[in-house]
Amino acid sequence: MSSPSKVQLLMCYKTTAIIRNDLKDVSIDPDNYTYIEDISNVEYNENYVPETLRLLLATLISGKTNKDRKLAAIGQATVQAGSPRVLVTPLQLGLAVQLHEYINSRSMVESVNHTELRSSYSEVQRFECSAVSERETQLLELSEISETPERFIQ
Repeated sequence: MSSPSKVQLLMCYKTTAIIRNDLKDVSIDPDNYTYIEDISNVEYNENYVPETLRLLLATLISGKTNKDRKLAAIGQATVQAGSPRVLVTPLQLGLAVQLHEYINSRSMVESVNHTELRSSYSEVQRFECSAVSERETQLLELSEISETPERFIQ
């Protein structure tokens, strides 16, 4: 494999500068988490990846199977790595929540967190508290509009 020329390196630096600048424009509401249903929606997840990064990844990712999912996953991991303390991307949070749910191990969640491929244990806990709170609110709203308030959902 030959070494890249100075022109190629300059083009790479300029490309990364453009993408890094676009990463600053990615906004995720820090007060609200993504709905669970949306985490599996490919189009929804692609919205968290800037167009310039999508274009770059689309040319790099090969194959026809699950290309959109790969693009969303790699794109969000890149966005998360570019702004680790500012953003919590849906796929990384979803992975962390699933890992915690299946294994129920803080040390495993923290261990995978060090790879920067998912969210921290504390972020998982905040999400789980938020999900419980949201579910309780929905149940309260259901009970308020129910014709028979003595009934409950188990």
